[in-house]
Amino acid sequence: MIQLANIQSEKGAPSISMAVLLLLSILVANTAQAADAEQRSEKASTDTPLQKTGFDAIRNLDYTIILCDDVNAMREFYTTVLEFQVNHETPGAWVALQVGSSLLTLRPRNRPYDGPKPPKQSASLQLAFRVPPQDVDRAHETLQRLGVSIMEPPTDQPWGHRTLFFADPEHNVIEIYADI
Repeated sequence: MIQLANIQSEKGAPSISMAVLLLLSILVANTAQAADAEQRSEKASTDTPLQKTGFDAIRNLDYTIILCDDVNAMREFYTTVLEFQVNHETPGAWVALQVGSSLLTLRPRNRPYDGPKPPKQSASLQLAFRVPPQDVDRAHETLQRLGVSIMEPPTDQPWGHRTLFFADPEHNVIEIYADI
């Protein structure tokens, strides 16, 4: 690492213009090194028999879709009980709810590949939402106040989570948890 204190003006204080020049030269050198590394990487990828699949570019889970029998009841639950905000919607067809940087989307089960609806009282999925430790018990109190049926009250699990389980109107399991 180059120390700026070694570049001094005539009076012994570091020279601002010399420091700027030094930083620019370091930036240019780093940019050139990065370009060389990228070229080597591209060459290596063309030298290998592995083909890009398109899946290697996946970096996030953008949104999750819950297939619903009653989109309106599910919308009401997720916006009222869990207080998720509607990001955008097409009434009765698509409701995208903002959950952090992701979307939780509700849509009717009406496409040929959706399959049959699950048997009554059966969960199709489980969603887990992380909160700060004190909020697990607060969420439990809120659910009780709203009359939501609790599947499992706040419990300290041996794997280091404090958990709370309940269900949405279509019996999907909702977990509120905190790392403890």
